[in-house]
Amino acid sequence: KSTLLQLIAGVVRPTEGVLNISGRVSALLELGAGFNGDCTGRENIFMNGAIMGISQGEIENRFDDILRFADIGPFIDQPVKTYSSGMYVRLAFAVAVHVSPDILLVDEALAVGDLRFQQKCIARIREFCERGTVLFVSHDPAVVKELCSRVLWVEGGRIRGDGSPREVVDRYLAYVYEGERADAARLGSGSSGDRVSEDVLDGFRPLEAVCRQFGDRRVVIEALRVRSRGGTAGVLHSGEPCEISLYCRAVESVSRPVAGFVLRDRLGRELLADNTALLKQDIPP
Repeated sequence: KSTLLQLIAGVVRPTEGVLNISGRVSALLELGAGFNGDCTGRENIFMNGAIMGISQGEIENRFDDILRFADIGPFIDQPVKTYSSGMYVRLAFAVAVHVSPDILLVDEALAVGDLRFQQKCIARIREFCERGTVLFVSHDPAVVKELCSRVLWVEGGRIRGDGSPREVVDRYLAYVYEGERADAARLGSGSSGDRVSEDVLDGFRPLEAVCRQFGDRRVVIEALRVRSRGGTAGVLHSGEPCEISLYCRAVESVSRPVAGFVLRDRLGRELLADNTALLKQDIPP
């Protein structure tokens, strides 16, 4: 990914093949990569403009808009090495989107800055999409679906998907969460020798090591399944019903077992928790 973006931005040249680019490219590969820490924000704006091939007169005409977007006030005349990381990012982004590029490359740049700045950046990119070409690279499926009209899923230097945002993102999430289905075959062989039919195990995945189990271990959860929109890729769709199923094995007789779950986001924050006792749903012995 990084090599491809550097090629498009003109940072490096291809050793083979042909790369055709029509128009001026502005790249947000690493915000502020071209800044000189000893120079002021004002000086860096003009230097970056020169690198982009923009005349001093053009930059002067856009200077007020850049300053207004960056919103760093009097610090514009201070050396950028004295800036906070947030100020640095705001100035770099402001310069990149105000040099009137025909093609804008954005590499995960929206994951920085405070929420207000991120919203302003997304609004600006959405506005730019109406009059130019944006190549947006991200690992955030929600932002990809929000901003993009076409999605390429690239892995190992090869294209694995190309199509509408919803179609490709759903395929990508299914791959990430469902993984290799071969492991599911291991669920059919239990220590007690009894086999479970394939239709019962359809869509179940072995419980990953990162999932923590609690209890006295007389009953263990061996696999789980999350079903939404009829699929079992582990993807939940906002505003739609879903089903969470647990495949358990009892190693001793348990008269009143209780099964439950905690759902956390990628940052580990608890979103939802429930169990059969709270739901007043008794599980048979």
